[in-house]
Amino acid sequence: MTQTQNIISADSWTVIPPDVAFKEIDRSGFLHRGTGIPIEIRPFFQISDMVKGERRNIVLQFEGTPYEAYFSTTGSVERATPQARLFWMKDFTLVIQNAYPDHYSFYENAEDKKAKPYGLEIPNLYLQKDQETPGLYIVSFDDPRLAQAVEETDEADYQRRVQSKKNVKIREDKPKNKPDPSFKKGRKSWDRDENTGAEAMAKAEYRCEMDANHLTFISRKTGQNFVEAHHLIPISLQDQFDYSLDVTANIVSLCPNCHKKIHHARYEDQEQMITLLYQQRKDRLRTCGIEMDMQRLFHIYKSL
Repeated sequence: MTQTQNIISADSWTVIPPDVAFKEIDRSGFLHRGTGIPIEIRPFFQISDMVKGERRNIVLQFEGTPYEAYFSTTGSVERATPQARLFWMKDFTLVIQNAYPDHYSFYENAEDKKAKPYGLEIPNLYLQKDQETPGLYIVSFDDPRLAQAVEETDEADYQRRVQSKKNVKIREDKPKNKPDPSFKKGRKSWDRDENTGAEAMAKAEYRCEMDANHLTFISRKTGQNFVEAHHLIPISLQDQFDYSLDVTANIVSLCPNCHKKIHHARYEDQEQMITLLYQQRKDRLRTCGIEMDMQRLFHIYKSL
């Protein structure tokens, strides 16, 4: 075990207090639906007190989708030999296998069970504790701290590209084919078309759709009241829908303050905003082949 500035490492696990742990995804993770948890790592998951044969259910949430999992012990947790394990179901194993198909193929076909995938970077599985729900872990294949920085950079670039569009053509709502994703470190992502974002703002007459009286300043790019484009149903959930989420029916025009509010406000304040915007957009979403009910949308924002 190594410990540097409160960072704890044991075997292929690392804990970064207070709420992030990550593990190298090895053969067991790809083929056997689980992984061992060294005794030094167990305090992070609050399972040091588990006794032989005990099971504790948890939820792993990946890109908004929950997956059932559990901790299990097969021996005394007082022994140094890892006997506590984290198990997940087949559906989450498929997430890992689909994210890293080359690694999966290697482990599935390797005769030597201790062989490492030569020439392939070993991926990590990150688990971040949800601050409001005990037993819920937000999982990803990227460091959530780095992922947040990348997401903020991508968002700023998208808004810049949207603002650069002039003389936008406004079209009628209709279903749009589901786009193909791109992959970065095994993580799916979907591009957002700046023309569609600009069209949504023009359709809203460059007013904040939470309150048309929320005037900001005149943009030197558009010559209109400055607003930003926000996907009501996050584009990261595209895999759960049969048609594209990058349509004007799913993009709302918000002043910068309301845009930040819907991302970062208290949940009860978010809920008020979601209720208003959903009521405005539910029929248009359905016209575009996007089925969404308000309770599901509440859950999506609560899990972000």
